[in-house]
Amino acid sequence: MDEDLFATVVVLAWRRYEFYVSAVNELGESELSAAVTSARCLTAATAPSRNPRDVCSRLDAPKQLVITWQVTLHSD
Repeated sequence: MDEDLFATVVVLAWRRYEFYVSAVNELGESELSAAVTSARCLTAATAPSRNPRDVCSRLDAPKQLVITWQVTLHSD
């Protein structure tokens, strides 16, 4: 097996990813590596592609305004 294998992964902004590695050769398949969770697995923030959904506001106490919304993912 002399070929290099690789995977192209589509990642989205505002996400944290973990990657695992496994190797295969003529002796068999290895166990999964420990998770790679370094800062390199964080995607950068970007401007939203559309407005959030279900935006609501309420007054919880005097001078306290709470605003909630549903996050709109790029895959929606």
